[in-house]
Amino acid sequence: MRRNAKEQVPRTTKEWSLGRLQVVFDCRSAKGLWGRFGGGWNWKLGFQAGGNTMIVSLLVADLRFSLKQNIKGSRAEERE
Repeated sequence: MRRNAKEQVPRTTKEWSLGRLQVVFDCRSAKGLWGRFGGGWNWKLGFQAGGNTMIVSLLVADLRFSLKQNIKGSRAEERE
């Protein structure tokens, strides 16, 4: 068994909600076996957007902004 499979190093994950907006911060730990970058090219800088979510990638951390669905009736229902 791989050493990093035995010694799981937790990632730092924080979540906040502001009304319908949900913000998630996820950061890789430098204490992992291969460091923050995982021994490969799995790091990135930039942003991705689609649907109700936008992800800002900051090399070793990600910020995810999501809009929650309006459960108690939508605006289309209010217009009718």
